[in-house]
Amino acid sequence: MHAELNIDLTALIDNLPGMAFRCSNDADLTIEYASRGSVAILGYEPSELIRNKAFRKIVHKNDQHRNKNVLERLSIWSPKYRLIYRIRTANGEDKWVHYTALSFPAQRMNRDWAHIIKLHNKK
Repeated sequence: MHAELNIDLTALIDNLPGMAFRCSNDADLTIEYASRGSVAILGYEPSELIRNKAFRKIVHKNDQHRNKNVLERLSIWSPKYRLIYRIRTANGEDKWVHYTALSFPAQRMNRDWAHIIKLHNKK
């Protein structure tokens, strides 16, 4: 039953529009899981992100401070947040994305689950 649930959940996540991922709440937001949508959104295979990338390193420099401020204000009573910002893709392109996440603070799991979709015509 557990194996079937994992297969079903992976199929669901991999078919979401955009990209779903999980990262640690460390200084770089180290990526622990990424769905197949990472190829379309970022140009990276999930295994490349897990092995070589911290999420903070692909966020546009001009957006990092604002994003960090939002993360610092999260609490166990208000763990869900949304942001719109730019990311740097594998080919060096900047894309505007809509980021929705649920944070699990240090008292619980010290991880974030997030979903990103690309925004069109954002300037």
